[in-house]
Amino acid sequence: MTIVILFLALSTSVVIRLIAAANVTARESAYESRAILAMERVAEQVKADPVGDNTCNACGARVFSTEIADDLTVDCVVTSDDSPLQGTLYDIELTVMSPGGQGIRAGRRALSAGCGGNAMKQQSNSMGVGTSSILLILVVVSLTMFASLALIQARSDAALTQKTAVSTRAYYDADTRAQAMLISLDDALKQGSAPDGIEGVTKQADGSYAFAVDSDDGHALNVVVSVASGRCEILSYRYENTQDWTEQSTGSLWQGG
Repeated sequence: MTIVILFLALSTSVVIRLIAAANVTARESAYESRAILAMERVAEQVKADPVGDNTCNACGARVFSTEIADDLTVDCVVTSDDSPLQGTLYDIELTVMSPGGQGIRAGRRALSAGCGGNAMKQQSNSMGVGTSSILLILVVVSLTMFASLALIQARSDAALTQKTAVSTRAYYDADTRAQAMLISLDDALKQGSAPDGIEGVTKQADGSYAFAVDSDDGHALNVVVSVASGRCEILSYRYENTQDWTEQSTGSLWQGG
């Protein structure tokens, strides 16, 4: 009986630890997902109005914070680059400090559980381990399995959130470089140079110009512009997958008959 009690105590401890780990992982994953969405929202707002109230610090950077929720604040630093001949290129750095003190960055872009049982009087034909002990063992094993599944699911969600964060960061990095390329095209037009003289820019049959910006996640930002008005007018701005699709065989299907 002592062995059974020790087993139950150890199993209960394992269940509690698994549940606690799954809970922590799920909370961290949920917070990071909220942070990614918040940074995307702030990034798009800043891109629409990078100047804002035009208040800058001593270094010439616009620094401000946007409170999304009581536990979620996005810190933003906007710096400007006036070197282009036409327009201004802005760099946006966003940071969210998690409750645990870990920073989530994006560049422009991006139980206590208890169980008890009543002691049963030992029968004269002692069988070693009684029926109640067997039931308790089955309950603990079931709880352990459910707790393990909860932890696996939480870790899977966390991995998916991390992939989303990497993809978002890659997109906004490509977006930053595409905006810099558009500035270079405007400068070339102002100087009277041919846009296709810029590396990576090609002239299309319809007179438009196209270029692509590769990202780190196997995508590319494909941009097509018109220069008929003397400045770049975006005709197409598409973030597309550049990796080849590989067909996976699923075996032969039964055709009936």
